[in-house]
Amino acid sequence: MPNEKAISKSTPSAAPLGVSVSKVHAEFRPDPSRAVFLQGRIDQDLVYRLTPEIVRIQHTGRDPITVYIDSPGGGTMYAAQILDLLRAPSLDSSTPCRLITVGTSLAGSAAASLLSAGDYALVYPDTRLHFHGLRVLSDAPITVERASDAAKDLRESNNRAAVTLARDCNLRFFFRFVTLRPEFGAYRERTGKRDCGERDCFVGLISEKLSSWGLAIVSKAEQRTKRYASLWDSVVRSRNVAKQLANMANFRGQGEATTSDQIVTAVNKLQAEVLRSIVTFELKANKARPGWGFASAGVSQVQDDFLLLNEYIGHHQNEWIEIFCEQWKDVVLDPADKQAIDELPEAERKAALVEKLTPVLLPIWLFLGAVCHVLQEAENPLTSHDAFWLGLVDEVIGANLPTLRKVVEQGPSSQKRKASKEAMTRAS
Repeated sequence: MPNEKAISKSTPSAAPLGVSVSKVHAEFRPDPSRAVFLQGRIDQDLVYRLTPEIVRIQHTGRDPITVYIDSPGGGTMYAAQILDLLRAPSLDSSTPCRLITVGTSLAGSAAASLLSAGDYALVYPDTRLHFHGLRVLSDAPITVERASDAAKDLRESNNRAAVTLARDCNLRFFFRFVTLRPEFGAYRERTGKRDCGERDCFVGLISEKLSSWGLAIVSKAEQRTKRYASLWDSVVRSRNVAKQLANMANFRGQGEATTSDQIVTAVNKLQAEVLRSIVTFELKANKARPGWGFASAGVSQVQDDFLLLNEYIGHHQNEWIEIFCEQWKDVVLDPADKQAIDELPEAERKAALVEKLTPVLLPIWLFLGAVCHVLQEAENPLTSHDAFWLGLVDEVIGANLPTLRKVVEQGPSSQKRKASKEAMTRAS
Protein backbone atom coordinates (compact mmCIF):
# COMPACT_ATOMS: atom_id res chain seq x y z
CA MET A 1 0.00 0.00 0.00
CA PRO A 2 1.15 3.55 -0.65
CA ASN A 3 1.78 5.80 2.30
CA GLU A 4 -0.03 9.11 2.85
CA LYS A 5 2.67 11.05 1.01
CA ALA A 6 2.49 8.69 -1.94
CA ILE A 7 -1.29 8.80 -2.08
CA SER A 8 -1.27 12.60 -2.21
CA LYS A 9 0.64 12.55 -5.49
CA SER A 10 -1.23 12.86 -8.78
CA THR A 11 -0.27 12.56 -12.42
CA PRO A 12 -2.06 15.27 -14.47
CA SER A 13 -0.40 14.20 -17.72
CA ALA A 14 -1.87 10.72 -17.37
CA ALA A 15 -5.44 11.84 -16.67
CA PRO A 16 -7.92 9.80 -18.73
CA LEU A 17 -10.99 11.34 -20.33
CA GLY A 18 -13.79 12.01 -17.86
CA VAL A 19 -11.60 11.85 -14.75
CA SER A 20 -10.66 14.89 -12.70
CA VAL A 21 -6.95 15.69 -13.02
CA SER A 22 -6.52 16.26 -9.28
CA LYS A 23 -7.91 12.80 -8.46
CA VAL A 24 -5.78 10.58 -10.71
CA HIS A 25 -3.13 8.73 -8.72
CA ALA A 26 -0.20 6.96 -10.34
CA GLU A 27 -0.11 4.42 -7.52
CA PHE A 28 -3.21 2.75 -8.94
CA ARG A 29 -2.83 3.20 -12.69
CA PRO A 30 -0.68 1.29 -15.21
CA ASP A 31 2.01 3.31 -16.98
CA PRO A 32 3.30 1.78 -20.24
CA SER A 33 6.25 4.21 -20.23
CA ARG A 34 7.59 2.48 -17.07
CA ALA A 35 6.58 -1.08 -17.92
CA VAL A 36 8.03 -4.50 -18.51
CA PHE A 37 6.17 -7.15 -20.48
CA LEU A 38 6.28 -10.62 -18.99
CA GLN A 39 5.19 -12.82 -21.87
CA GLY A 40 5.61 -16.53 -22.44
CA ARG A 41 7.04 -19.16 -20.16
CA ILE A 42 8.85 -18.00 -17.02
CA ASP A 43 12.34 -19.49 -17.35
CA GLN A 44 15.97 -18.47 -17.32
CA ASP A 45 15.72 -16.96 -20.83
CA LEU A 46 12.91 -14.68 -19.67
CA VAL A 47 14.98 -13.58 -16.67
CA TYR A 48 17.85 -12.75 -19.05
CA ARG A 49 15.51 -10.78 -21.32
CA LEU A 50 13.75 -8.79 -18.58
CA THR A 51 16.77 -7.97 -16.40
CA PRO A 52 18.13 -5.11 -18.60
CA GLU A 53 14.64 -3.62 -18.91
CA ILE A 54 14.01 -3.74 -15.16
CA VAL A 55 17.44 -2.30 -14.33
CA ARG A 56 16.91 0.55 -16.81
CA ILE A 57 13.50 1.45 -15.36
CA GLN A 58 14.79 1.21 -11.78
CA HIS A 59 17.62 3.60 -12.70
CA THR A 60 15.27 6.26 -14.09
CA GLY A 61 13.39 6.86 -10.84
CA ARG A 62 11.35 5.37 -7.99
CA ASP A 63 7.89 5.85 -9.50
CA PRO A 64 5.69 2.74 -9.82
CA ILE A 65 6.67 0.00 -12.27
CA THR A 66 3.97 -1.68 -14.31
CA VAL A 67 4.30 -5.39 -15.13
CA TYR A 68 2.06 -6.62 -17.95
CA ILE A 69 1.62 -10.39 -17.65
CA ASP A 70 0.57 -12.88 -20.31
CA SER A 71 2.11 -16.19 -19.30
CA PRO A 72 1.13 -19.81 -18.63
CA GLY A 73 3.67 -19.84 -15.79
CA GLY A 74 6.92 -21.67 -15.33
CA GLY A 75 9.58 -21.99 -12.67
CA THR A 76 8.78 -20.46 -9.29
CA MET A 77 12.49 -19.84 -8.75
CA TYR A 78 12.67 -17.69 -11.90
CA ALA A 79 9.47 -15.83 -10.95
CA ALA A 80 11.03 -15.08 -7.55
CA GLN A 81 14.17 -13.73 -9.26
CA ILE A 82 12.07 -11.38 -11.40
CA LEU A 83 10.07 -10.23 -8.38
CA ASP A 84 13.26 -9.60 -6.38
CA LEU A 85 14.64 -7.50 -9.25
CA LEU A 86 11.44 -5.48 -9.44
CA ARG A 87 11.53 -4.84 -5.68
CA ALA A 88 15.23 -4.05 -5.50
CA PRO A 89 16.30 -0.86 -3.66
CA SER A 90 18.37 1.83 -5.32
CA LEU A 91 21.66 3.38 -4.21
CA ASP A 92 19.76 6.35 -2.83
CA SER A 93 16.64 4.68 -1.46
CA SER A 94 15.87 1.46 0.37
CA THR A 95 12.22 1.83 -0.60
CA PRO A 96 11.30 -0.44 -3.53
CA CYS A 97 9.30 0.83 -6.46
CA ARG A 98 5.58 0.21 -6.11
CA LEU A 99 4.48 -2.60 -8.43
CA ILE A 100 1.34 -2.43 -10.55
CA THR A 101 0.70 -5.83 -12.12
CA VAL A 102 -1.71 -6.28 -15.03
CA GLY A 103 -3.00 -9.62 -16.29
CA THR A 104 -3.75 -9.16 -19.98
CA SER A 105 -4.81 -12.60 -21.19
CA LEU A 106 -3.50 -15.51 -19.12
CA ALA A 107 -1.75 -15.68 -15.76
CA GLY A 108 -1.09 -19.27 -14.83
CA SER A 109 0.93 -21.03 -12.17
CA ALA A 110 3.93 -18.89 -11.14
CA ALA A 111 2.58 -16.03 -13.29
CA ALA A 112 -0.68 -16.03 -11.31
CA SER A 113 1.24 -15.76 -8.04
CA LEU A 114 3.38 -12.96 -9.49
CA LEU A 115 0.23 -11.11 -10.57
CA SER A 116 -1.21 -11.33 -7.04
CA ALA A 117 2.12 -10.19 -5.56
CA GLY A 118 1.67 -6.74 -7.10
CA ASP A 119 0.96 -3.80 -4.78
CA TYR A 120 -2.02 -3.08 -7.02
CA ALA A 121 -3.12 -5.92 -9.31
CA LEU A 122 -5.44 -5.45 -12.26
CA VAL A 123 -6.87 -7.81 -14.88
CA TYR A 124 -8.78 -7.33 -18.10
CA PRO A 125 -12.33 -8.74 -18.15
CA ASP A 126 -11.38 -11.79 -20.25
CA THR A 127 -8.18 -12.59 -18.37
CA ARG A 128 -7.93 -16.13 -17.02
CA LEU A 129 -5.96 -17.12 -13.95
CA HIS A 130 -4.84 -20.63 -13.13
CA PHE A 131 -3.42 -21.73 -9.78
CA HIS A 132 -2.17 -25.20 -8.89
CA GLY A 133 0.18 -26.97 -6.53
CA LEU A 134 3.90 -27.11 -7.17
CA ARG A 135 5.15 -29.82 -9.48
CA VAL A 136 8.41 -31.75 -9.69
CA LEU A 137 9.86 -32.93 -12.99
CA SER A 138 12.61 -35.51 -12.70
CA ASP A 139 14.53 -37.67 -15.15
CA ALA A 140 15.98 -39.75 -12.31
CA PRO A 141 14.36 -43.06 -11.30
CA ILE A 142 11.79 -42.65 -8.51
CA THR A 143 12.55 -44.75 -5.44
CA VAL A 144 10.48 -45.00 -2.27
CA GLU A 145 12.95 -42.72 -0.51
CA ARG A 146 12.94 -40.14 -3.32
CA ALA A 147 9.15 -40.23 -3.56
CA SER A 148 8.80 -39.71 0.20
CA ASP A 149 11.26 -36.80 0.20
CA ALA A 150 9.60 -35.24 -2.85
CA ALA A 151 6.14 -35.49 -1.24
CA LYS A 152 7.42 -33.85 1.94
CA ASP A 153 9.15 -31.06 0.02
CA LEU A 154 6.09 -30.42 -2.12
CA ARG A 155 3.80 -30.30 0.92
CA GLU A 156 6.07 -27.81 2.70
CA SER A 157 6.54 -25.72 -0.47
CA ASN A 158 2.80 -25.59 -1.13
CA ASN A 159 2.21 -24.55 2.47
CA ARG A 160 4.76 -21.72 2.18
CA ALA A 161 3.27 -20.64 -1.15
CA ALA A 162 -0.21 -20.52 0.42
CA VAL A 163 1.01 -18.41 3.35
CA THR A 164 2.81 -16.01 0.98
CA LEU A 165 -0.30 -15.70 -1.20
CA ALA A 166 -2.48 -14.98 1.84
CA ARG A 167 -0.11 -12.23 2.97
CA ASP A 168 -0.08 -10.73 -0.53
CA CYS A 169 -3.88 -10.77 -0.72
CA ASN A 170 -5.02 -9.98 2.83
CA LEU A 171 -5.61 -6.27 2.17
CA ARG A 172 -7.72 -6.99 -0.91
CA PHE A 173 -9.69 -9.73 0.83
CA PHE A 174 -10.48 -7.63 3.88
CA PHE A 175 -11.36 -4.69 1.63
CA ARG A 176 -13.97 -6.98 0.03
CA PHE A 177 -15.25 -7.77 3.52
CA VAL A 178 -15.47 -4.09 4.48
CA THR A 179 -17.25 -3.08 1.27
CA LEU A 180 -19.79 -5.92 1.49
CA ARG A 181 -20.42 -5.56 5.22
CA PRO A 182 -23.25 -2.99 4.80
CA GLU A 183 -25.14 -5.62 2.76
CA PHE A 184 -25.13 -8.27 5.50
CA GLY A 185 -28.47 -7.19 6.96
CA ALA A 186 -30.21 -7.35 3.58
CA TYR A 187 -28.58 -10.74 2.91
CA ARG A 188 -29.97 -12.13 6.18
CA GLU A 189 -33.47 -10.88 5.34
CA ARG A 190 -33.36 -12.08 1.73
CA THR A 191 -32.10 -15.57 2.60
CA GLY A 192 -34.05 -15.98 5.84
CA LYS A 193 -30.75 -16.64 7.68
CA ARG A 194 -31.34 -14.06 10.41
CA ASP A 195 -28.77 -15.66 12.74
CA CYS A 196 -26.09 -15.78 10.05
CA GLY A 197 -22.73 -14.56 11.36
CA GLU A 198 -20.61 -11.96 9.60
CA ARG A 199 -18.19 -14.52 8.19
CA ASP A 200 -21.02 -16.63 6.73
CA CYS A 201 -22.75 -13.55 5.31
CA PHE A 202 -19.53 -12.56 3.60
CA VAL A 203 -18.93 -16.02 2.13
CA GLY A 204 -22.56 -16.21 1.03
CA LEU A 205 -22.43 -12.85 -0.75
CA ILE A 206 -19.19 -13.50 -2.63
CA SER A 207 -20.46 -16.97 -3.58
CA GLU A 208 -23.36 -15.32 -5.41
CA LYS A 209 -20.84 -13.48 -7.59
CA LEU A 210 -18.59 -16.40 -8.57
CA SER A 211 -18.45 -18.73 -11.56
CA SER A 212 -18.59 -22.49 -11.13
CA TRP A 213 -14.77 -22.41 -10.95
CA GLY A 214 -14.82 -19.91 -8.11
CA LEU A 215 -17.59 -21.79 -6.30
CA ALA A 216 -15.49 -24.96 -6.41
CA ILE A 217 -12.69 -23.09 -4.60
CA VAL A 218 -15.10 -21.79 -1.96
CA SER A 219 -16.59 -25.26 -1.45
CA LYS A 220 -13.17 -26.79 -0.84
CA ALA A 221 -12.18 -23.88 1.42
CA GLU A 222 -15.37 -24.38 3.45
CA GLN A 223 -14.51 -28.05 3.92
CA ARG A 224 -11.06 -27.05 5.10
CA THR A 225 -12.36 -24.46 7.58
CA LYS A 226 -14.90 -26.95 8.93
CA ARG A 227 -12.05 -29.37 9.50
CA TYR A 228 -10.17 -26.55 11.27
CA ALA A 229 -13.11 -26.12 13.64
CA SER A 230 -13.71 -29.85 14.13
CA LEU A 231 -10.07 -30.54 14.92
CA TRP A 232 -9.80 -27.51 17.17
CA ASP A 233 -12.90 -28.45 19.17
CA SER A 234 -11.59 -31.98 19.61
CA VAL A 235 -8.09 -30.97 20.64
CA VAL A 236 -9.01 -28.23 23.13
CA ARG A 237 -11.18 -30.73 25.00
CA SER A 238 -7.96 -32.43 26.01
CA ARG A 239 -6.89 -31.22 29.45
CA ASN A 240 -3.26 -31.91 28.60
CA VAL A 241 -3.37 -29.71 25.49
CA ALA A 242 -5.09 -26.93 27.44
CA LYS A 243 -2.41 -27.22 30.12
CA GLN A 244 0.42 -26.91 27.58
CA LEU A 245 -1.28 -23.95 25.87
CA ALA A 246 -1.47 -22.24 29.27
CA ASN A 247 2.23 -22.93 29.81
CA MET A 248 3.05 -21.37 26.44
CA ALA A 249 1.01 -18.28 27.37
CA ASN A 250 2.93 -18.01 30.65
CA PHE A 251 6.26 -18.21 28.84
CA ARG A 252 5.25 -15.40 26.48
CA GLY A 253 4.28 -13.29 29.47
CA GLN A 254 7.67 -13.79 31.13
CA GLY A 255 9.52 -12.30 28.16
CA GLU A 256 13.29 -12.30 28.55
CA ALA A 257 13.06 -14.37 31.74
CA THR A 258 12.33 -17.42 29.56
CA THR A 259 15.30 -19.22 28.00
CA SER A 260 15.30 -20.64 24.48
CA ASP A 261 15.65 -24.18 25.86
CA GLN A 262 12.53 -23.70 27.98
CA ILE A 263 10.58 -22.49 24.96
CA VAL A 264 11.72 -25.44 22.83
CA THR A 265 10.74 -27.87 25.58
CA ALA A 266 7.33 -26.24 25.99
CA VAL A 267 6.69 -26.31 22.24
CA ASN A 268 7.65 -29.99 22.03
CA LYS A 269 5.36 -30.88 24.93
CA LEU A 270 2.48 -28.98 23.32
CA GLN A 271 3.03 -30.66 19.96
CA ALA A 272 3.22 -34.09 21.57
CA GLU A 273 -0.16 -33.57 23.27
CA VAL A 274 -1.63 -32.23 20.02
CA LEU A 275 -0.46 -35.36 18.17
CA ARG A 276 -2.03 -37.61 20.80
CA SER A 277 -5.32 -35.73 20.47
CA ILE A 278 -5.20 -35.96 16.67
CA VAL A 279 -4.67 -39.74 16.80
CA THR A 280 -7.70 -40.03 19.08
CA PHE A 281 -9.72 -37.78 16.77
CA GLU A 282 -8.88 -39.83 13.67
CA LEU A 283 -9.67 -43.13 15.41
CA LYS A 284 -13.15 -41.89 16.31
CA ALA A 285 -13.78 -40.22 12.93
CA ASN A 286 -12.84 -43.35 10.94
CA LYS A 287 -14.04 -46.19 13.14
CA ALA A 288 -16.89 -46.97 10.73
CA ARG A 289 -14.70 -47.00 7.62
CA PRO A 290 -13.80 -50.56 6.59
CA GLY A 291 -10.12 -51.13 6.00
CA TRP A 292 -9.04 -47.74 7.37
CA GLY A 293 -5.79 -47.77 9.32
CA PHE A 294 -2.79 -45.65 10.21
CA ALA A 295 -0.56 -47.81 8.01
CA SER A 296 -2.53 -46.76 4.92
CA ALA A 297 -4.09 -43.29 4.83
CA GLY A 298 -4.05 -42.61 8.57
CA VAL A 299 -0.47 -41.43 9.05
CA SER A 300 -0.73 -39.02 6.12
CA GLN A 301 -4.00 -37.64 7.52
CA VAL A 302 -2.46 -37.18 10.97
CA GLN A 303 0.38 -35.21 9.39
CA ASP A 304 -2.06 -32.98 7.50
CA ASP A 305 -4.12 -32.48 10.67
CA PHE A 306 -1.00 -31.55 12.59
CA LEU A 307 -0.06 -28.89 10.02
CA LEU A 308 -3.61 -27.53 10.06
CA LEU A 309 -3.67 -27.26 13.83
CA ASN A 310 -0.24 -25.66 14.01
CA GLU A 311 -1.52 -23.00 11.63
CA TYR A 312 -4.77 -22.58 13.57
CA ILE A 313 -3.09 -22.42 16.99
CA GLY A 314 -0.58 -19.95 15.60
CA HIS A 315 -3.36 -17.58 14.58
CA HIS A 316 -4.95 -17.82 18.04
CA GLN A 317 -1.76 -17.54 20.06
CA ASN A 318 0.39 -15.22 17.95
CA GLU A 319 0.69 -11.48 18.52
CA TRP A 320 -0.35 -11.18 14.85
CA ILE A 321 -4.00 -10.97 15.88
CA GLU A 322 -3.25 -7.92 18.06
CA ILE A 323 -1.56 -6.16 15.15
CA PHE A 324 -4.36 -7.06 12.77
CA CYS A 325 -7.06 -5.78 15.13
CA GLU A 326 -5.19 -2.48 15.47
CA GLN A 327 -4.89 -2.17 11.68
CA TRP A 328 -8.59 -2.65 10.96
CA LYS A 329 -10.27 -1.11 13.98
CA ASP A 330 -11.18 2.17 12.27
CA VAL A 331 -13.13 0.50 9.46
CA VAL A 332 -14.64 -2.47 11.35
CA LEU A 333 -15.58 -1.08 14.77
CA ASP A 334 -18.79 0.93 14.95
CA PRO A 335 -18.34 4.44 16.43
CA ALA A 336 -19.90 3.54 19.81
CA ASP A 337 -17.60 0.56 20.38
CA LYS A 338 -14.58 2.54 19.23
CA GLN A 339 -15.39 5.37 21.62
CA ALA A 340 -15.93 2.93 24.50
CA ILE A 341 -12.52 1.32 23.90
CA ASP A 342 -10.79 4.69 23.51
CA GLU A 343 -12.17 5.76 26.90
CA LEU A 344 -10.63 2.78 28.68
CA PRO A 345 -7.31 3.10 30.54
CA GLU A 346 -4.44 2.67 28.08
CA ALA A 347 -3.34 -0.61 29.67
CA GLU A 348 -6.77 -2.15 28.97
CA ARG A 349 -7.36 -0.94 25.40
CA LYS A 350 -5.41 -3.61 23.53
CA ALA A 351 -7.10 -6.51 25.31
CA ALA A 352 -10.54 -4.93 24.81
CA LEU A 353 -9.84 -4.34 21.13
CA VAL A 354 -8.69 -7.94 20.59
CA GLU A 355 -11.69 -9.29 22.49
CA LYS A 356 -14.08 -7.23 20.38
CA LEU A 357 -12.56 -7.78 16.93
CA THR A 358 -11.11 -11.29 17.06
CA PRO A 359 -14.53 -12.97 16.63
CA VAL A 360 -15.05 -10.84 13.50
CA LEU A 361 -11.60 -10.79 11.88
CA LEU A 362 -10.11 -14.20 12.68
CA PRO A 363 -12.78 -16.27 10.88
CA ILE A 364 -12.31 -14.09 7.77
CA TRP A 365 -8.54 -14.52 7.90
CA LEU A 366 -8.85 -18.29 8.37
CA PHE A 367 -11.18 -18.49 5.38
CA LEU A 368 -8.66 -16.55 3.27
CA GLY A 369 -5.95 -18.95 4.43
CA ALA A 370 -8.14 -21.90 3.45
CA VAL A 371 -8.76 -20.40 -0.01
CA CYS A 372 -5.01 -19.88 -0.55
CA HIS A 373 -4.23 -23.45 0.53
CA VAL A 374 -6.89 -24.82 -1.82
CA LEU A 375 -5.35 -22.82 -4.68
CA GLN A 376 -2.10 -24.72 -4.11
CA GLU A 377 -3.84 -28.07 -4.65
CA ALA A 378 -4.91 -29.72 -7.92
CA GLU A 379 -5.96 -27.46 -10.85
CA ASN A 380 -7.83 -24.21 -10.20
CA PRO A 381 -8.84 -22.07 -13.19
CA LEU A 382 -10.52 -18.74 -12.38
CA THR A 383 -12.24 -15.93 -14.24
CA SER A 384 -11.25 -12.30 -13.73
CA HIS A 385 -14.31 -11.72 -11.51
CA ASP A 386 -13.52 -14.84 -9.47
CA ALA A 387 -10.04 -13.45 -8.87
CA PHE A 388 -11.52 -10.10 -7.81
CA TRP A 389 -14.04 -11.45 -5.30
CA LEU A 390 -11.55 -13.92 -3.83
CA GLY A 391 -9.11 -11.07 -3.22
CA LEU A 392 -6.46 -12.23 -5.67
CA VAL A 393 -6.55 -8.97 -7.67
CA ASP A 394 -7.61 -5.41 -6.87
CA GLU A 395 -9.53 -4.41 -9.97
CA VAL A 396 -11.14 -5.72 -13.15
CA ILE A 397 -10.49 -3.05 -15.77
CA GLY A 398 -13.71 -1.47 -16.97
CA ALA A 399 -15.96 -3.27 -14.46
CA ASN A 400 -18.19 -1.39 -12.05
CA LEU A 401 -16.83 -2.96 -8.87
CA PRO A 402 -15.79 -1.49 -5.49
CA THR A 403 -12.04 -0.81 -5.56
CA LEU A 404 -9.49 0.89 -3.37
CA ARG A 405 -8.60 3.16 -6.29
CA LYS A 406 -12.13 4.56 -6.27
CA VAL A 407 -11.97 5.14 -2.52
CA VAL A 408 -8.77 7.15 -2.93
CA GLU A 409 -9.71 8.98 -6.12
CA GLN A 410 -13.45 9.48 -5.60
CA GLY A 411 -13.99 9.13 -1.83
CA PRO A 412 -17.56 9.93 -0.69
CA SER A 413 -16.55 12.37 2.04
CA SER A 414 -13.29 13.86 3.20
CA GLN A 415 -13.54 12.43 6.74
CA LYS A 416 -14.53 8.93 5.65
CA ARG A 417 -12.01 9.01 2.84
CA LYS A 418 -9.22 9.99 5.22
CA ALA A 419 -10.15 7.23 7.69
CA SER A 420 -10.28 4.66 4.89
CA LYS A 421 -6.88 5.67 3.50
CA GLU A 422 -5.25 5.61 6.91
CA ALA A 423 -6.68 2.19 7.73
CA MET A 424 -5.72 0.72 4.37
CA THR A 425 -2.21 2.17 4.65
CA ARG A 426 -1.71 0.60 8.07
CA ALA A 427 -3.16 -2.70 6.87
CA SER A 428 -0.44 -2.99 4.22
